[in-house]
Amino acid sequence: MKKRILYLDLPYHKKTKSSVFVLDLLKKYYDVDVYYYEPTLNIVREMHEILNIEYDFLVCWQVMPEDYVLSHINYNRGVFFPMYDNVVGMPEEIWERFRGFLIISFSRELYRYLLSKGFLAKYIQYFPMPPHREIENWGHMDSLFFWQRVNNIDADYILDMCAGLGLRKIYLHNAVDPGHEFKEITYSGGYDIVYSSWFKEKKDMLDVMGKAAYYAAPRMYEGIGMSFLEAMALGRCVIAPDYPTMNEYIVDGETGLLYHYDRPQLLSSFDVRKIQKNAFEYISEGYMRWTQDKNQIVEWMEDLSYYIVDKIEATTPKQNKNENKFKRYFELMNDWLMLKNRGVTLAEYFKDLKVKRIAVYGGGEVGKRLVEELEGTPVKVVGIIDRKPEQVKISLPVYGVYDKVEAADAIVVTPVVSFGEIYIQLARTYNCRVISLDEIISYFG
Repeated sequence: MKKRILYLDLPYHKKTKSSVFVLDLLKKYYDVDVYYYEPTLNIVREMHEILNIEYDFLVCWQVMPEDYVLSHINYNRGVFFPMYDNVVGMPEEIWERFRGFLIISFSRELYRYLLSKGFLAKYIQYFPMPPHREIENWGHMDSLFFWQRVNNIDADYILDMCAGLGLRKIYLHNAVDPGHEFKEITYSGGYDIVYSSWFKEKKDMLDVMGKAAYYAAPRMYEGIGMSFLEAMALGRCVIAPDYPTMNEYIVDGETGLLYHYDRPQLLSSFDVRKIQKNAFEYISEGYMRWTQDKNQIVEWMEDLSYYIVDKIEATTPKQNKNENKFKRYFELMNDWLMLKNRGVTLAEYFKDLKVKRIAVYGGGEVGKRLVEELEGTPVKVVGIIDRKPEQVKISLPVYGVYDKVEAADAIVVTPVVSFGEIYIQLARTYNCRVISLDEIISYFG
C-alpha cells in the first residue's frame, strides 16, 4: 500500500495548473488527496471531512494554514513549498508554524534566508520542458508580448522603459491575477496593439508569444516564474525586474534583460538574437538537469533526518495575541452597534437562511447580548453551549461542548477569534450549520 499525502493547494491553481508538475511527481509514489484550501470561514467548515484521516505527509503548496488547522490535521511529517513572491516581508512568527516541516524552496534567495533562521530547508531549481527541440521562428524584433498580471507593472510602465527598442507591435494579454485590475494603454504612441484574453489551449498562447522577440515579465517577484520561464524556453528575450526569481535565471545581457523597478532602464547595447539563443539553450540544458533532480524531492521527504518529531507552536508573543483579540471584539461590537443604529436586527439573517432554532456557543457577555437581541423574534434560542457550563448564569438550558443540542438548526459561535478551532470541535458532533457571529454581522455590509 502506498503512503498517503494530504496535498493543500490554492483554488486558482486548478485553472493555471502551475503546481501540476510537483503534484504529478508525488502521484507516482503516493496516494494523494488534493484539497484546495483558502483561509476563509466557508473553507474551514469543509475541513472536517479530512480531519479523521491519518496521513503520512501533509504537503502545503504555497498554502499557509493557521496554527489551529495544522494542529487538527492528523499527519506524521510536514512538507512546505513556499513561493518567494508570497512570503517577501512575511513576519517571522508565521514562519514558525513550519518549524519542524521540511521546507523546499524554488528560490535560492529564499533558501538562504530559511537556512539563516535555522529551518529545515532544501533548494531545487525548476526548468520547464522546451516546446521545440529547435527554434525556427525567433519572432519579430520590433514586437513585444506582455501579460499584465499585477497593478504595479502595467503596459504604460513597460512601454516607457522599452521606448528605445524600436517596438512597433505590442501583444497585450489581459488575464490579471486575483485582486488586480487590467489597465489599458494610456497613450498608444503609434503602436499596433493586439489584445488577447485567456486562451483555451496553452499552445494558442505560445503561438502568439512566438510572434515577438521580446517578452516582458509580468511581476516584480516570482515564486518560480512559470510564465517567464516558458518564454525563455520558447527562445524569447525576457525583460524582467532584477529580483528573485527572475535574477536567479537571467544574466543581464546574456540570457535576458534585467532592470531595477524604481529606475527602469535597459542596457544601451545588446544582441537580442544572441540573448534569445542563449536563453533557449540555458532552459534546454536546465530541463535535462531537472528531470533528474526532481526525484530528490521524494528522497528528501522520505529521509527522516530532515524532520523534527515534536511540532512546536508559533511564537507569537502573548501580548500581541491579546491586543489582536481585544481589537477584534471592539470592531465586532462597533459594527453590531452600527447595525442597530440602522434599525437592522440579526434575526433578518436567520430569516434569509430559513433558520428558526439556534444554539449559541459562548455563555459570556457577547453570547448574552445575542440572546437579548433575538428575544421577541421568530428565532428561538434553544440553549447555550460552553466549555464551562457550570459557570454560565442564564435562564436557558446550558450544554457542555460534548453534549448534543438536538433541536438546533444552527449554532452561532460568539468567541469569534477562536472560530476555526471551535468549528472543528463542533463539526465532529453536529451536522447542522455552524456560523461565526462576525459572519452574520458582515452579511449586512
